[in-house]
Amino acid sequence: MKRIVAILLAAGVVGLSLAACAKPVSPAGPLAAEDSVVEEEAAEAPPLDEAATPGETDEYEIKTTEDGVRYIVDPEKIVSGGPPKDGIPAIDNPKYISLAEADGWIADNELVLTISYKGVVRVYPLQIMVWHEIVNDVIAGDPILITY
Repeated sequence: MKRIVAILLAAGVVGLSLAACAKPVSPAGPLAAEDSVVEEEAAEAPPLDEAATPGETDEYEIKTTEDGVRYIVDPEKIVSGGPPKDGIPAIDNPKYISLAEADGWIADNELVLTISYKGVVRVYPLQIMVWHEIVNDVIAGDPILITY
């Protein structure tokens, strides 16, 4: 398990180094010719007094609600796509097991988040983090927030 943590930390450093050295992708996409430049004219919104009146039907035109809010997508048609507020419970009092116990259910190639802080090393398996996303922890007396 220690070897996996060291490999993951090294992979993260290499990944960050590569990202810092990477060429930016053209706005036209990664397959655009290197010397091509894509320009788009910015569409200016009409002044408020010239904006569409409530109820107009042009699909792509800027419309205005009765209270003056301008929109393209009708706010009444926007729905939530995820869990409600506080629908993903944080882990507030994490419990830890020994490395030997963890080797019984964490595979050698499993992804984990790790932190080494003031001489304390903690491992947070992603198979748990994908369900909770946040761990409120205390390490060496300091509150620490782990998020995924």
